[in-house]
Amino acid sequence: MRKKVDVIAMSATPIPRTLNMSLAGLRDMSVIETPPRDRLAIQTHVVQFSEPVVRSAIELELQRSGQVFFVHNRVETIYTIAELIQRLVPQARIGVGHGQMNEKALEEVILLSSVTS
Repeated sequence: MRKKVDVIAMSATPIPRTLNMSLAGLRDMSVIETPPRDRLAIQTHVVQFSEPVVRSAIELELQRSGQVFFVHNRVETIYTIAELIQRLVPQARIGVGHGQMNEKALEEVILLSSVTS
């Protein structure tokens, strides 16, 4: 029965297991190299942390009806950073998710962040 089942899996970056299965001939892999029409290129700026820069970047994205994902590297201080962002940009809706949360709590954060205002 499994021989007649088609499976599609999508990933932004191929993980080692997927690459290994492809190289071993167990799974075919296709790569989409053409971006969607009208897609804008990602702009990356590396700057020293500054509250005015954070505020400006978030406000600019919200003005164009976009989303912001602020990545922080310490679970211990992630809520402090969330409070800082809320203070800097009061109109922003903030959700905090991290790997130490239980599955249900993390799912709630993800579902709430996907709701449009």
